[in-house]
Amino acid sequence: MNDRQTGLLRFLLTRENNYIQVNTLAQHFHCSEKTIRNDLKQLEQFLFEHSHGHLEKKPGLGVLVKMEEPDKSRLFDQLQSMQPILERKTDRDRRMEIAYELLIKAKPLTTGELADKYFLNKGTIRQDLDKIRDWLKKMNVSVISKQKVGHSVHGEEKNIRLALSELSRLGSQEAMPIAAFMETMFAGADIRLIKKELDDLQIRHKLSFTDETFDRLTIHVLVMIKRVKTRQPISVSTKEKQMLQGKEELEWAAEFLKKMAAVFAVRFPEDEVYYLAFHILGAKLRYQTVPGSHAETPWTSQVPMVNELVEKLVARMSEVTMIDFAEDDQLKEDLILHLSSTVNRITYGLPVKNPMLQDIKQMYPYMFDMVIYIVEDINDHFDFSLPEEEAAYLTIHFQTSIERLRNQRVEKLQAIVVCHMGVGVSQLLRTKLEGKFPEIEVVDSVAKYNVKQYLADHPVDFIVSTVPVEKPGIPAIQISPLMEEQEIDKLASFIGKLQSGSGTRQAVTAPGSHLAELMDPSLVFLHVEREHRYEVIELLANRLFEQGCVDKKYAHRAINREQLSDTNIGAGIAIPHGSPDLIKTPAIAAATLKDPLDWGGGRVSLVFMLAVPNDHPAVREIFKELSDLTEQPGRVERLLGQIDEQQFISFL
Repeated sequence: MNDRQTGLLRFLLTRENNYIQVNTLAQHFHCSEKTIRNDLKQLEQFLFEHSHGHLEKKPGLGVLVKMEEPDKSRLFDQLQSMQPILERKTDRDRRMEIAYELLIKAKPLTTGELADKYFLNKGTIRQDLDKIRDWLKKMNVSVISKQKVGHSVHGEEKNIRLALSELSRLGSQEAMPIAAFMETMFAGADIRLIKKELDDLQIRHKLSFTDETFDRLTIHVLVMIKRVKTRQPISVSTKEKQMLQGKEELEWAAEFLKKMAAVFAVRFPEDEVYYLAFHILGAKLRYQTVPGSHAETPWTSQVPMVNELVEKLVARMSEVTMIDFAEDDQLKEDLILHLSSTVNRITYGLPVKNPMLQDIKQMYPYMFDMVIYIVEDINDHFDFSLPEEEAAYLTIHFQTSIERLRNQRVEKLQAIVVCHMGVGVSQLLRTKLEGKFPEIEVVDSVAKYNVKQYLADHPVDFIVSTVPVEKPGIPAIQISPLMEEQEIDKLASFIGKLQSGSGTRQAVTAPGSHLAELMDPSLVFLHVEREHRYEVIELLANRLFEQGCVDKKYAHRAINREQLSDTNIGAGIAIPHGSPDLIKTPAIAAATLKDPLDWGGGRVSLVFMLAVPNDHPAVREIFKELSDLTEQPGRVERLLGQIDEQQFISFL
């Protein structure tokens, strides 16, 4: 059968015992009635050969596929396998499309219309709508369903636009790449026009957005054009407008939308100019090294509290970690650049997203915990609150500083980093590379779109990139933004080949377990049964209190800390803890859970309750051991299987 005939059969299979007239089918498939009749003959033959069903025709009523449900399900699967690979839609793609239609269109969509469009039964469409409804609820957008009317969305315009811009995250913890999402939902010509104008905006005003920010601004403009054309404009309050008065970003937004109005034949209301200005103010800039230059960024002078915020962060982090971060001028520059956009986003009510939150908590639990501890103070001191997503970004900056401070330079191969995630991740990747491989020097961080031009002006030996780089002309290797442990050998081999095998690396022997040193059998609970994570925290904290290790308030403060940011570090492990000033004697309590419990960021089966002060000599090593444990699922399983407390400790 051809594609039309396959589609026709799928359509008839979804009719649920309803006859369909030939002229209706002809209109639906945009062909003549004669073509449909010929197609129906092919369908009769196909059904005879591949199923126990048949095509029933009744004058005046139409046609109907008669078939038992089990046979119908099997035939659906067979038709799916016949569909060309490029034309198939995954469940995720379909749900994104349905959500997009709901958010864009003012007219309600019926379950039947969606079933017809995707050649699916109504039950599957209802399941899709349930998943979409749950996801949109997180965006403060409701799906209203009315019998004989259909499904429509209800919410503030800014929330509807946010949902449209975040659709790539629907149905999966791992978002679809932004560029791929745009190509799926919007016309390629429109995307290219907007990107060209945004590029011109950067050049005129000496800006350099991160690749991710550049793509997100593109999506916001695409969504804005769609909404304005369908008479769904944004509304900006007088108070919000006053916040933007006198800011050059407002002029940039007006200048940009004036060009967009001419290109797309649309008139943008004044509020749209303010709305775009908010997004430009909240955009992330890429850090680019300019030898001998410490020029102030456009954002710094406009957010006067940022310098104070950075000074307080650096001072307090130096105090609790006993690392002199004040020695690292690069850290201060990076924090000013990063926090300027963050403060703007929070001030203007724009969301702070961090797709790597859970990875950062897992890879750098000590530094993340120190940042969260300091952020509590910061939030009390300033008129805004930094969320845990932002704490994770700050963790990257301070971890970068540590690696930069201890890095010893030797004669190096020269490389550039191409990273789409912004200043913090670029700098972390840069310093981790130089820390792990002293034989290389990362001379710059470059935007993907600027690689060819950069290489024309600055010859280097190779490229390390977090995204594919087309035909770079020199050796290139792609790794993840956080450069995970399993990628180090891959990099070592790559660099070794560049050096003709001259590069060598030596392993460092690890010390004994600091976790085990602070535990004894009386602090270990095996195969615990509890209903909620807070009950586990209370169990462990109370035992620490009974042993004289902590103050009675430790459990309460640990639960407060959990509410600020859950302590799930991944791999089924959580590390709850209270305030350091409530610790009397360093100790660690542990519990294995009979059944996994929900712990904020996922399910947890192994819990370590930490009572270790910040100035303990082994505190960083303890957090490193916990981070390493998340990379060893076999070891975790062995710990969960223990039935003897002393044996549990010995396996640490």
